[in-house]
Amino acid sequence: MSIPKFVRPEFFDIFGIATFGVITFVGARGLFWGEQVPFWALIFLFVVGIAGLIIDGAIVYRTYLRKDEKSGTDTPNMVN
Repeated sequence: MSIPKFVRPEFFDIFGIATFGVITFVGARGLFWGEQVPFWALIFLFVVGIAGLIIDGAIVYRTYLRKDEKSGTDTPNMVN
């Protein structure tokens, strides 16, 4: 029985980038455009969003986007 492609780990890595992007946008929208959300919540959302984008972005880059240094190919570093 094989695992469907949408539940493989890479789906959650890529989905995480979108999620952290939305969290960052909501935090930035309140901080910079004055939406009605408590200030502490805006700071929390903004910090979590930025941290998540950095961490998840680094994971996706290292795992799926970085070129192989030895051969110069776009081979992802995945174990089959």
